[in-house]
Amino acid sequence: MNVNDKISKEKKVLANLKLELKNIFGRLGNSFHEARLTIPDSLILKELKELEDSIPGIKSKMDELKELSSAVEYGEKSMEQSNVKIKELKKIQNSVIKKIGIEVYSTIGAIELGHQSVRDIYDTLQAAESQSEALETALYKYENSVDNKKFFDKIAQPFKVKKIKHDLKNSNKNIFELFNDLGDAYVLIPELLDRDEPVSLQSIVAEYKDNLQRIEKEYKSLEKTLGMIGQNSEKIKEGSRGVKLKTLYSQLEKDIIGVQNNITSKLEELGDAVYAEFGTESDNSDVKAKLEICSNKLLEIKESEERLVYLDNEAELIELNKEIKEREASISREDEHIKVCKKNIAKHKKELTTSLKNKETLNQWFDANSKSSEV
Repeated sequence: MNVNDKISKEKKVLANLKLELKNIFGRLGNSFHEARLTIPDSLILKELKELEDSIPGIKSKMDELKELSSAVEYGEKSMEQSNVKIKELKKIQNSVIKKIGIEVYSTIGAIELGHQSVRDIYDTLQAAESQSEALETALYKYENSVDNKKFFDKIAQPFKVKKIKHDLKNSNKNIFELFNDLGDAYVLIPELLDRDEPVSLQSIVAEYKDNLQRIEKEYKSLEKTLGMIGQNSEKIKEGSRGVKLKTLYSQLEKDIIGVQNNITSKLEELGDAVYAEFGTESDNSDVKAKLEICSNKLLEIKESEERLVYLDNEAELIELNKEIKEREASISREDEHIKVCKKNIAKHKKELTTSLKNKETLNQWFDANSKSSEV
C-alpha cells in the first residue's frame, strides 16, 4: 500500500473516531443532564431545557388536531349510518302507512272519518276500486265468451284483452298509491291517530308511532352529529390557520424532528463542555465512566492525528526525494550538455586559431604580391 492510500485510510479512521467522540459527548451530555448536574456560567443547560420544554406543546397540538380529525371522521361515519338507518326506517314507515290506508279503507266508513281530506281520498279510492272491478268483469267477459262472438270480434279480442289488462294494472297501481295517500292523510290528523277503535288499526298505528319515534331519534342524532362536526371543523380551521390539516400535521412532525436534532446537538455540546470543565473527574459514576471513555477516545484521535502527520510528512519527503532526483537528473543532463559544449568550444577555438593563422599568411602574401605589382 503506497503512502497516499495509507493517508486516505487514516483519514477515514480519524473521521470515524471523531464521529464516535461526538456520539460519546452526546451520551455524556445526556447522563450529565439527567443527573441534574450543572456547569458554572453555562447557557447550554438553559438552552437545552427550552428545547425540551417546546416538545410537549408541539405534541399536544398534534394530539389535539388528531383527536379533532378523528372526531370529525367518526361523525361523518355516524352521519352515513344515520342516513342509511333513516332511509330504511322511512321505507318501513311507508309500508306501514300503506297498511294504515288499507285498514282505514277496510274498517272505517267515509262518514265516520269526519275529515274532508281523508274523505276525499276515501271517495277517490271507492271510485278507483269500482273501476278496477268493472275492468275485471270486462276482462272475464272477454276471456270467457269467445264462442258467441262474431269473426271480427274474435280477431279484435286479444287486443281488447291486452288493453283491459293494461288499464287494470294501472288502476290497481293507482289504488295502492291511494292507499298510501289515505294513510298519509290519516296519520296527519292527531284525533284520528289517537282513536281507540278498531283494534286491528291501532296495532298498525302503534307500529307507525314507534317508527316515527325512531326516525325522530335518528334525526336528532344526525343534528347533534352535524353540530359536533361543525364545531370540531371550526376548531381545526382555527388551529391550522387555513393550512390543510395533513400539511400542518406533517410540518409539526418536522418541527419535532428539528427540535430533537437540536437537542442532540446541544447534548453533544454539553458533553464537550463537561469534559473541558471536569476532565475525567466526577462524583457521578455514570458521568465519570463516560468521561474516561471520552479521554480514551481523544487519545485514539490524537494518535490517529499523529499518524496522519507522520504519513503527510512521509508523503512530502517522498515528493521531495522525487523532486531532488528529477533535479539531479536534470543537472546531470545539463552537465553532459555543458561538457559537449566545452568540447565544441575547444574545437571551435582550435579551428578559429588555425583559420586566423591561415588568414594572416594570406594577408602577408597579398601584401607581398601587392608591392611587386606596383613595381
